[in-house]
Amino acid sequence: MSEPDLLELAAMSRANLGFLVTQIIAVQFAIIAGIYLFLNRTGILLKLFIFVLYTAGYAGLLSLYYWEQDAYVAVREAIQALPEPSAASNAVIDWVQGPGRNVSTYVKGLFIANWFVIAFFLFAPILRDRD
Repeated sequence: MSEPDLLELAAMSRANLGFLVTQIIAVQFAIIAGIYLFLNRTGILLKLFIFVLYTAGYAGLLSLYYWEQDAYVAVREAIQALPEPSAASNAVIDWVQGPGRNVSTYVKGLFIANWFVIAFFLFAPILRDRD
C-alpha cells in the first residue's frame, strides 16, 4: 500500500476508536438512567437479567474497540516499514508511541471501572435492603 493509503487508514481507524468510545459512554449514561428510573423498583431476577444483557453488549463494544485498536497498530507498523516516511507518517508513529499509548491504557482502565460502577449502582440497593 502507498503512504497516502496508510495515512487514510490510520485516520479512519482513529476516528472509529473515538466513535466507539462515544458509544460506550452513551451506553453508560443510558444504563445509569435506566437504573435510577426503572430498575430500582424491580426484583433481583430482572436486575440480573439486565446485567447479563448489559455485560454481553458491553463485551461486544469492547471487543470492537480492541479489534479496531489492533488494526490501528497494524497500520502503524506498516507505516514504520516504509522506506522514507513523511512528516505526517512520523506524526502518526510519534502519537502511537507517545500519548496514544497512554490514552489507550487509560481508556481500557476506564472501561473496566465503568463496568464495576454499573454493577454497584445496580446491586447496591439490594445489599443495602438486606441489612
